[in-house]
Amino acid sequence: MFARIRRKIRNVLQDNSRSTFETFTATDSLSFDIAQENVIGVTSVTVNGTSTIGYSYANQKVDIESGGCSANDIVIVYYSYHRWSDTELDSYILSALYYLDCYSYPKSFVAESGNSGIFPIPTKPEQNLIAAIASILINPNMSSYRTSSVYISYPNKVSKEEKIEKLIARFKMDREGIGDVIEEDGEDF
Repeated sequence: MFARIRRKIRNVLQDNSRSTFETFTATDSLSFDIAQENVIGVTSVTVNGTSTIGYSYANQKVDIESGGCSANDIVIVYYSYHRWSDTELDSYILSALYYLDCYSYPKSFVAESGNSGIFPIPTKPEQNLIAAIASILINPNMSSYRTSSVYISYPNKVSKEEKIEKLIARFKMDREGIGDVIEEDGEDF
């Protein structure tokens, strides 16, 4: 559930994944630390101009199997998010659940240990509400958000708490109020 809401938050805040690469020159080790944070995964590794499948990736580190050859020029291609890590977004999701409780949302949501789930399971519109609240917490100066079907605008002098309170109140009046606001490339989550 957290992964689904994270995707929605990234859509609202336009934190899309990007493909990039880093080059290394091997010395004594075939273990390389990727400098970019928030790496989603490695897509390819080239050793001396030849693509290899003999590598592993974990925790920002790529280990290449030597295979008995010397490696001089290494190119690692990967996807990453450039703004927020999953851990950061998870903390904003937890804060959004707190705000729902503070502003008397009819359901009380609880995050499972390790942020693996939310109970009761939020409906699609509730997931969108959680994502919208988290987005306001991340970027409190966001004054508007536009999709092809919905436009949400806040006056500049409204605090993040007022924005969240109004959003929850609107949602409670019309349960489908923001149900289709947050989609990824036209897909339903």
